[in-house]
Amino acid sequence: MRSKARETPRAKAESAWRMAASCAALAQEADQHEEREYYVRMRDAWIGLANRCQFFDLPDDRPAVATKSRSLAERRSFVQATSR
Repeated sequence: MRSKARETPRAKAESAWRMAASCAALAQEADQHEEREYYVRMRDAWIGLANRCQFFDLPDDRPAVATKSRSLAERRSFVQATSR
C-alpha cells in the first residue's frame, strides 16, 4: 500500500475527481431524496478538494527568492547603500 503523504497534488486531484464522479453516479441511482442530497453534497466536497489540489499543482519556474543567507551586517550595508 502506497503512502498518501507522498502523493503529488496532481494525483490527489485525479483521485478526488474520480470520487466526485462516483458520488454523482450514486446520487443518480439513489431512490430516496435524503440519500440523493447526501451524495450531491459529497460530490461537491470532492470537487472542491480537486480544485484546491489543482491550484497547488502549479509549475514552479520561478527562481528562488534568496539563494544564500546574508549576515545582518551584509543586509544593513545593502539597505544603507540602496537608500542613499
